[in-house]
Amino acid sequence: MKHAASVPVPRRRWPARHIRRRIILVAGVLVLSTVPLIGSLGYFSALLLAPILSLFAVGIAVDAWSHTTPTCSSQCGWIQLRQALGHGSKELLWLVGVPPTLLLVGQLWTPNCDPWGGVLWFVVGPGLSVVMGWTSGLWGAVLGRRRISRILIGIVPFSFCFALSLGRLYVHPVVFAYDPFWGHFAGSLYDESVTVSATYGWFRAYNLLGATAAILFLISFQRARQPASSASTWRQSALALGLVAAIVTGWIGARGDDFGFTTTLDSTRDRLSLTRKTEHFVIYYAPRSATAKEIDAVAAEHEFAWSRLARILGREPSDKIHSFVFPSSGEKRRIFGAGKVEISLPWKRQIYLHHQSFPHGALHHELAHAFGATFGDPVFGLSPAVGLIEGLANALAPRASSGLDLHDQAAILDRLEKRPSLSSIIGLGFWAKASSRAYTTAGSFCAWLMETYGVPPMMELYRNGGDFRGTYKRSLRSLEDDWLLFLRVRAIAEEDIARMTQRFKRRSIFQRVCAHRATQLRRQAKLAADRGHLKESVRALETLCRIEPDRYQHRVALARQFAEAGEYDQAREVLAVASEMETLSESAWASLTELRGDLALRSSAYDDAASHYDEALARHIGERRARTLQLKRLVADDPEIAEQITRYFSPFDPDASSRSGTVARMYAAMDLSTSSSHAAVGSYLAGYQLLAAAHPGAAISLLEAAIAEVHLGQAPLPDPALHRKARLLLVQALLRDGQAERASNVLEQLAALRSVRGPEGELPMFHKSGHRLVYDQWRQRIEFFATYPEAPGRR
Repeated sequence: MKHAASVPVPRRRWPARHIRRRIILVAGVLVLSTVPLIGSLGYFSALLLAPILSLFAVGIAVDAWSHTTPTCSSQCGWIQLRQALGHGSKELLWLVGVPPTLLLVGQLWTPNCDPWGGVLWFVVGPGLSVVMGWTSGLWGAVLGRRRISRILIGIVPFSFCFALSLGRLYVHPVVFAYDPFWGHFAGSLYDESVTVSATYGWFRAYNLLGATAAILFLISFQRARQPASSASTWRQSALALGLVAAIVTGWIGARGDDFGFTTTLDSTRDRLSLTRKTEHFVIYYAPRSATAKEIDAVAAEHEFAWSRLARILGREPSDKIHSFVFPSSGEKRRIFGAGKVEISLPWKRQIYLHHQSFPHGALHHELAHAFGATFGDPVFGLSPAVGLIEGLANALAPRASSGLDLHDQAAILDRLEKRPSLSSIIGLGFWAKASSRAYTTAGSFCAWLMETYGVPPMMELYRNGGDFRGTYKRSLRSLEDDWLLFLRVRAIAEEDIARMTQRFKRRSIFQRVCAHRATQLRRQAKLAADRGHLKESVRALETLCRIEPDRYQHRVALARQFAEAGEYDQAREVLAVASEMETLSESAWASLTELRGDLALRSSAYDDAASHYDEALARHIGERRARTLQLKRLVADDPEIAEQITRYFSPFDPDASSRSGTVARMYAAMDLSTSSSHAAVGSYLAGYQLLAAAHPGAAISLLEAAIAEVHLGQAPLPDPALHRKARLLLVQALLRDGQAERASNVLEQLAALRSVRGPEGELPMFHKSGHRLVYDQWRQRIEFFATYPEAPGRR
């Protein structure tokens, strides 16, 4: 019996390479388009797509070159290049055309507030990265023998530049990076001020010059491989032009810090040319800056922060910490890469701050990161768990808010049902949450762990990246349940919950699809206003209100712009629209009402102004705003001081923050301090201004007069919050003047106060958890300054 001949079964083949690339590209971009902010044309999508598309371009170049004719005329290099471009043009068009098209269509389900700006981000970012990948792929195709070797050679420049960028971030004092294949990494994810800057444009021009040199060398190289009989001037011309382009590219690359492409330690020291060396720090600061005026206090605060953390943790870094204090957030952004956000780089033993009034609000937090390097991973000195990195620093350097400590803030967050679960923020999910919620939650939990189980287990947890069962013999869920029980038995007043609602309403930058565009519009509005172009400024702010209609702050900014131009009626109309917004918090209502009062104050309608201020005071607001409102409403009690109050607060004065504005405020305060009825208020304001100007000795007598029990018939400070602030300012002034013992006495008197004298009798003085936290921090500071030989007033 004959067996039937077997019929071969055709093998199932994968689609051709170009089809696979297209499928992967379309599927990937469609998935990306569903993610808010990241999935719309702009900075984040450009950052993600640039390296991917550049690697795709390497493969396209290798495949295209394989279809070129290997032997040709004396113009061989040029011809092969044209052939490769012809074979690869369709795939390149897919790379640079499909992603932006899909992301533009994606606006149907993921809003994009600035599509044309997003197109610019794509062109300058992924678009030019494709050019760099294509150029690398051509060289890989020429030098390699088989496809895999050609691909590997083609990605060598990508790998080299990526390693170089990472090396700069690791070694240099910088958090931003410019890379030929990745484009622009702006630094801190929380920093919303990201634009296609001129520096980025020049960097891309520099990249194109380098790519041109590589192409010219490729042409010359291909021509050199042909027989000598076909020699021509093509090779010499290409080689000469390539050498010129390469030399210029190399010169620019070697001077990258001069062009703003990176920052080195030397270039940073050139800008922060003064140094103060202490036992544990080298502090860099700028001449004639506010930091230079009070460097003794700044240096002492650094050492105090060190001693406090060393006492809590029982260990300290072995090397000195280098602290860079920039004159402003703008200067820090320009040089370092992060503006409003302070940053610590533990592996370098460096912290980066911008000047703040004494005591610096972020110093202890950033230094805590540096201390964490003593038990963090050996490469970066950090924990593998992001939530523990920030949670521990927040726990070691807790900050009060509206009179509440860290645990009370977390308890309110829980009662508002806005607390993120611990499992969602221990890892990289931390960055996806609103910073106010993530930092508060992680900080309170880490503080509770240390208070309950001690500091050593917390350090072990930090080191192992969140192995809760191995460290505490309990699961994260079990520990979270106990922590929540601790929070939920804390007594929290309803007014405190209302007071904190606005703070915790703020969303993560990734939930604000227009975050970058909003910052850009605010900048445009300010620039136009500074130039006197009211219509342009108003147009930018109206656009801002349209793209983020749920943020009342934008309408407040628009109303202020109209008021600065003297258009008070239009300002009131804007506020009327804002007051109709849904879900306005107590704090938001107070802001709108205070602004109406300011409009009345500028119009000399003092009774109306006081009425609005009273309405704002009836809301649940923070102490800082309450202090300001109490002072503003004095115009109703005594219209004779209206001129001084108006001059001091200078509502809607665009020059209020200038030197002339400071002088005007000081003049108004001193004028009030000599008035027959409100000397206490004037003394308080004058002392406040002198202390802010780094003249603590001159501020002492004024602040003492502000809180004196007997005012010879004059009215005392009108509110307990003002009494508390005046006494804390006096503590600060005495300490900075070298009078630690007197500072301690004033602080203890404040902590013991149960009532203060107001204009109409005794007023109760309450000390909440946050107040007690602040008092305790000042006690520790005073104790340290009293024995520190280089403290202010002791040098």
